[in-house]
Amino acid sequence: VLAGRLAKTKDLAISELGVLFGIGAAFMHSALIPHFRRVKLPLLAPFAGYYGAGHRRPLTGLPVPRDAVPRNLRRIGVADDDPVILQGLSTDAEVRDAAERHGPYGVVVIDGDHSADGVRADYEGFADMLRTGGILVIDDYGSDDWPAVTEFVDGTIKADERFKLLTVIGKTALFK
Repeated sequence: VLAGRLAKTKDLAISELGVLFGIGAAFMHSALIPHFRRVKLPLLAPFAGYYGAGHRRPLTGLPVPRDAVPRNLRRIGVADDDPVILQGLSTDAEVRDAAERHGPYGVVVIDGDHSADGVRADYEGFADMLRTGGILVIDDYGSDDWPAVTEFVDGTIKADERFKLLTVIGKTALFK
């Protein structure tokens, strides 16, 4: 929400990589919509495909069904035309192409595959979809559960001259 509030635009587009149940997207939309004419949400997730058919999310033990996202977004009052669900891996060419068509973004939230290769692929594939002055959000930075996220941020993003670290709030790093 803080990242979205920094956007200098009338229409805000936020791409979230790793949406799970859509609760974070619903919260961002409801908190930001009073400040923008529209908050568009291209949401990327493989849903059950990431963990395999019939598998549950490792940290919670819950299934990750696709239909939970629009249901949760509707429950909080998100207009049906604001979210766009892009199902698949962020490394899939068709998913990335679709995401690019919805940009450029005021905010890109990287919270998908937390492996070293996954974080690198998300960064390399989506950081350039930010509009000038946009905010890159890296979730789980500094988390003991996901050390590859911290290692990638410290070794690559902090060294990238295109980005400046704005702040770290809890386990979330924001770059402009």
